[in-house]
Amino acid sequence: MIDVKANKLAIISDINGNMYALNSFLDYVNADPQIEYVINLGNFIGYGGFSKEIFDLITTDQRFINIIGPNEYRIMNPKDDKDSMSIREEFGEPRIQQLKNIPGVMEIQLYDKKFLMMHSNRYLDSYSLEKRLKFLFMDEYKDTHYAQQHFVYDYILYGCSGISEVSTYIEQPFKRKAEVIISPGDLYMHFYNTICFCLMEFNGSKVDITIKNEKTNTNKMVEKIISMNRDHISVLSNYGYFNVDGDKGTLIIELLHDETMFSQYYKHFWEQSIEFILKEAEYVGFDIPKKDEKIAKELKESLLVYSEHNRNREFCQIEGKINDAVKKLLSKNYLDQDQSFKWSEIWLLDKNKNLLFSFLKYDGKCQFCDLDEEKMAYMKSIVAKSDQLIYRVYE
Repeated sequence: MIDVKANKLAIISDINGNMYALNSFLDYVNADPQIEYVINLGNFIGYGGFSKEIFDLITTDQRFINIIGPNEYRIMNPKDDKDSMSIREEFGEPRIQQLKNIPGVMEIQLYDKKFLMMHSNRYLDSYSLEKRLKFLFMDEYKDTHYAQQHFVYDYILYGCSGISEVSTYIEQPFKRKAEVIISPGDLYMHFYNTICFCLMEFNGSKVDITIKNEKTNTNKMVEKIISMNRDHISVLSNYGYFNVDGDKGTLIIELLHDETMFSQYYKHFWEQSIEFILKEAEYVGFDIPKKDEKIAKELKESLLVYSEHNRNREFCQIEGKINDAVKKLLSKNYLDQDQSFKWSEIWLLDKNKNLLFSFLKYDGKCQFCDLDEEKMAYMKSIVAKSDQLIYRVYE
C-alpha cells in the first residue's frame, strides 16, 4: 500500500491588526508541516496596533497568498478616518505602494482545483448570519463576470466578517459540477478566547474541509498590549477587551449558545434577571418578524395600549407601557412552542424612557445599563451560577 502524502492549506480572514491572534494561528500552522499555503482573504489591517508588523509578515512568508479587503482600501484612501490616517502614516509610502499592488480579487490554481479569492465589502449584521453565502456573493458581485460565471470555480473563498460557513452548490439539472463557497470566520481573537479559520486537506480525490475554532489566551494578549508603549486604551476597547471587569457601569452578558438552547441553559438566568430589572422598568419594546402574527397578537393583547411601526420589510416593533400581563409574559411565557426565545429583540425603559436593559436574540447579548455597585454585584452573582455566560463591564 502506497502512503499518499496529503496536501493542506489554511484559509484566514479578518486579522484586524491582531498580531497575537496571527501568532496563535501560526503556532498551529507551524506544528503541521503538511500545511503548504495560507490563503489570506483580507482585512488584515485593523485596530490592533500591529498592522505594520502583520503586513511585513504576510508579505514575506512565502506560504501566504494575499488579497486586500475593505480595511486595506480605507488605508489607501483614508479620507477623514483618523484611525486609517494613523495607520497610513505608520506604514510609510513604500508599504502603501506595496499594498496597492495586492489585488482585491484573485483567481488561483492549487492541487488541480480552481479557486476564487475575494472579501465582502458589506458589514453583515446578525440577521444575515444564515446559510446563504451563495446569495450574498451573487448579490454583491452581480455586476461582475465573477458572479455571472456559474460553476467555473471549484471553490469560492469569500471572507465575510462574522461568518464561518462551508456551503456546497450542485449544478442543476445535470449535476455534473459543484462549487463550494467558504467563509473562514474571523481570525482575530474575540473576548471569548478563540480564533477561527478553515483547513482544507487534499488527499487524492478526497477533500476534507474543516472550520477550526482554536482556544487562545486573551488575558495574555491584554497584558502584553498594556505593557507596550501604545495607545492601549483605544486598542483594547476596539477589540472589546478593555475594562472587561468593573464595579459599576454597563454590563454586557453574552450567551455562549444560540437561542435554540435557551430553555436548556438560560431559563434561570433570564427569570432572575428580568425580575430584577422589572422593578424599575416602566416601558417595553419588542422586535418581531412580521410573519409571526400569533406572537404579535399576544403582545398587543397583553400591552392593551401600544404603538407599532415597521423596522424594515421583515421586522416590526411593538412598544407600550408595562402591566401585570406583560410582566407575566416576560418572566413566564417567553419561550415559543419550540422552546426558543419568542422575540428577536426586547428592551426595557425607565419612567423617563432611558434604556435599562436590552436583549438581542440572534447575537445572544444582554445589556444592563448604568448599574451601581450594588446592582452590578447582584447581576454578577447571577452570572457566576452558570458556566455558559461571559460578561464585560464598560464604565
